Amino acid sequence: MSTSAGTGATGPIGSPHRRGTTDLLVLAGFLGALGVGFWLLSEPEPRPLSRSAVGFDGLVGWLKSNDVNALRVVGGREVDPDSVGLRILPLYDSHLDAVRPVPQTEQDLIFQRDERDATRQVIRRKIKSLPTLLVLPKWRTGMRLSGQAHPELALPDPERDGGQRPIGWNGIGDVAFTGETFGRFTAQGRSPRLTAEIYFPQVLRGSDCRPVIARQDDLLLARCTEDGTSYWVLSDPDLLNAHGLRLGDNAAIALDMLPALARGGTIVVDYAPDAWAEAARRRADASSGGDAEDRSRLFAYPFSLIWVGIGILIALTLWRSVVRYGPVAGDPPAAPEASKEASLAARARLLRLSGQDGDLGRAHVEARLQYLADEVFAGRAARSADLLEAIQSVLKRRDAPLSAAFGATARALQDLPTAAPGNQVAGPLHDFESCYTQVMHEFGRASRPR
Repeated sequence: MSTSAGTGATGPIGSPHRRGTTDLLVLAGFLGALGVGFWLLSEPEPRPLSRSAVGFDGLVGWLKSNDVNALRVVGGREVDPDSVGLRILPLYDSHLDAVRPVPQTEQDLIFQRDERDATRQVIRRKIKSLPTLLVLPKWRTGMRLSGQAHPELALPDPERDGGQRPIGWNGIGDVAFTGETFGRFTAQGRSPRLTAEIYFPQVLRGSDCRPVIARQDDLLLARCTEDGTSYWVLSDPDLLNAHGLRLGDNAAIALDMLPALARGGTIVVDYAPDAWAEAARRRADASSGGDAEDRSRLFAYPFSLIWVGIGILIALTLWRSVVRYGPVAGDPPAAPEASKEASLAARARLLRLSGQDGDLGRAHVEARLQYLADEVFAGRAARSADLLEAIQSVLKRRDAPLSAAFGATARALQDLPTAAPGNQVAGPLHDFESCYTQVMHEFGRASRPR
């Protein structure tokens, strides 16, 4: 009895527990499979150039961690060029001044030679404006995308590629690969002898530059001079980039050599496409008044002739404005003119009150025509018996359609009956005033109420 009860009690209690555990395992397996599938289907975003294996952000971080003032620059506006002791200028363009082709396939992208276009003119300006360490290119784009260094992903050896790679300075020498898997170069510095280790080393041969890190005729780091400007050339970027900094004594060489070259100044890794140091100095000179002499040249001959011409133009403009619009209004009109204005106003009021709006419209037209004759045509039309025809004959030579429209609207207002109601006068009066305003504008006058 007791055994049977115990067995019956165990079954109902244990079975749901096992089902719940199985469900959790199935759910966990499904989520895991979903995550693995998503990871396999999604392509990882390639690292930016500066943070990749061929970039120099690792060098900046290494120097900062050892209390060396270093930073990377992508625009240059945030840096004071006078505080820079050394500019590290990595090149990712093996054919300066040539536009790199756009890759059409994935293979084209992997074997693409150049990552960024650069011009020889900008590089020269950068070298002249700040102490510069020029880092020559070595790897194709596939090295950055895969993170794997392989001789097939290196730039073509100029000896097998039909001649010297067009880096482009006199006396810098020829770029060549030594053919070794790992090459070692002894560096002399403040620290004991250090050995630089480079995978598939790229060197300069036949160079006129002074060797700094070299092995016989193979130069890894050299001091070059062109047009009186000295700069350093690093033939193989793997001495300082993220890929090579971990090999041999490369990190120790960077920490020993770069602060000495910078002489206590800031070390800048320059990714900016423009010569920002020159622009910053020009802005500083302008704000401090350093270009006062340049501004004074704007007022010397022959620029002085331009300023004289501008002065004459301003004087003519002021004179013409005075002649066109007349002097500032003076004292109120004399008594006879005031009484005439009052008489006209009284007459208009009487006509309006008596319901003779037609006569009022004709009187308005006559006043407008007389004003045109006196002000615009200098009295030439006033001597004519018919002011409207005389004005039209003068206006027709300037704008025939406007002359015809002006005559039609004036006659429409003149032909109204004497006792025409106000609503019958309003339309022709509006048309006449519109034409009158155009006539005044045609002759450079502003219409005035009469």
